[in-house]
Amino acid sequence: MDDVTRILRDEKVSIVFQPINDLKNNSTYAYEALARGPMGGNLYYPTSLFSVAQKLGKIDEIDLLCVKKALQESEVFPKVKLFINVRPATLLNRSQDIFKLLPKGRNIVLEVAEIGLGVKMQKELIRVVRELKEYGIKIALDDIGAGDRNFTNLCEIPADFLKIDKCIIQGLTKFKNGSAPHYLALLKALNTVSRELGAMVITEGVETPLQLQIVRDAGIRLVQGFLISHPKPAGYWIKNRRDICASGSRYL
Repeated sequence: MDDVTRILRDEKVSIVFQPINDLKNNSTYAYEALARGPMGGNLYYPTSLFSVAQKLGKIDEIDLLCVKKALQESEVFPKVKLFINVRPATLLNRSQDIFKLLPKGRNIVLEVAEIGLGVKMQKELIRVVRELKEYGIKIALDDIGAGDRNFTNLCEIPADFLKIDKCIIQGLTKFKNGSAPHYLALLKALNTVSRELGAMVITEGVETPLQLQIVRDAGIRLVQGFLISHPKPAGYWIKNRRDICASGSRYL
């Protein structure tokens, strides 16, 4: 039996949660649920886990398991807004299974990687996204600005959040003096586009005080990254609920 089959059989996926902070209110706005494979194994990190699952033709099953475990492990803070990653292909191939997993009344945002899709697949994804929104689920387009992503998805997919990829945020401080005008211009433009679309911008990969300051000065409200906090298990956040932003509060 291969490792992925064992993980699926035993549901050996755990979840860590990384906060998304609100600079306006100096508070935690939401958490992103991030999947991890068995501790100490070769498939601990999601890139490895999903890569092997893809080769074995079991990636939809792994994706569904990650969504299931994220919902289960977040039950300890049911009122918190929760961001959960899901592949566009899983939404298309297993939409009914996704709907069965998602409880009504939970404050859930599904993150969909902003990848280029064929016209037929894009139309089908738009249909599923609209059904999800009618069901009460919000949508975030992930990895905006990374690689060869197709920006037409911004126009076609009705998203509630745009998550700016960390490559843009890292580019802001490409030079020691923090002067990277092209990256800053792109960030401001995406923020303007987001407002016009009725969505909120979240900047990912904020790792230094200078990056945070540039993002704040650009008018971005929601931030995520190691400067705020590394991902941690749900139990950590429950234990520290009175000071839930403690790990990043000095930068807010």
